[in-house]
Amino acid sequence: MHGVAPDSVHFHEVGAADSIVDVVLNSFLLLKLNPEAVYATPLALGNGTFICEHGELPVPAPATAEILIHSEVPVYASSHEGELTTPTGAALIAEFVTSFAPLPCSRPVALGFGAGSREVPGAANVLRALSAEPALLAGLKARPDEQLFVEGVTQLECNLDHLSAEAIAFACEELLAAGALDVWQEPIVMKKGRLATKLIMLAAPEQATGLAGKIIEFTGTLGVRSSYLERTVIPREVLTLDTSYGPVPFKAAEAGPPSQRTQWLRPEHDDVARLAREHGLAYSQLYAELQEYAEKLT
Repeated sequence: MHGVAPDSVHFHEVGAADSIVDVVLNSFLLLKLNPEAVYATPLALGNGTFICEHGELPVPAPATAEILIHSEVPVYASSHEGELTTPTGAALIAEFVTSFAPLPCSRPVALGFGAGSREVPGAANVLRALSAEPALLAGLKARPDEQLFVEGVTQLECNLDHLSAEAIAFACEELLAAGALDVWQEPIVMKKGRLATKLIMLAAPEQATGLAGKIIEFTGTLGVRSSYLERTVIPREVLTLDTSYGPVPFKAAEAGPPSQRTQWLRPEHDDVARLAREHGLAYSQLYAELQEYAEKLT
């Protein structure tokens, strides 16, 4: 940004003690906390100009703008005069935040505030940080053995009237391979009475933007709608069991208190289909046989 060699740059505000403390301590704390995800709201940049060691500069500052250009941080120009997002703040946000989606259903465990010395008319110059854990489904907190959790997901969808059924099916397979949580299709009627297909996908909030791009890439749609949802899930795992047909993976889950525990144990579809073809068996017959074997074994 200075147009000189890095070794010749003289830092002013960004080289001050408070900026160094911001960077070092934020990095140290996040390293110690080791969070699974870091959420943030879009950055308010402010507007107009501000005065610094380099003179009067536009908002955002050149260094801040350069950081934002090379990141995926969402921003907006607020009505407050002056600089609200500094290069230090932009760098920390760009480096550590994993999702700008709404905070998922959570249980807060710690809260921290940091106040700046500058007066911002009409706004509180305060940063708030919240530490939270995934929350048990409301009403079940007195039963910690109840394995029901609420998690946030982003639903992406688009209407397709220009692709064949085969092309849409291929797109669904590719989206699942790219990391989608689930993909499905619904028949719809669009404007002018045209029959069409609605392609719908669930994604982890932090992957939603990238997967929206994949939808556009695989389908050629001109737009993707998104909405934030919450879903109740049961933790599950995949168990590989030795059967008379060889190793078979099973999806396993359970929920409820010990006295009323409900268990699910289901062989994976792709493996059942493969074995049915190899052994010349009916799919439903083989599925029931494998499920019965697994339930007896476990």
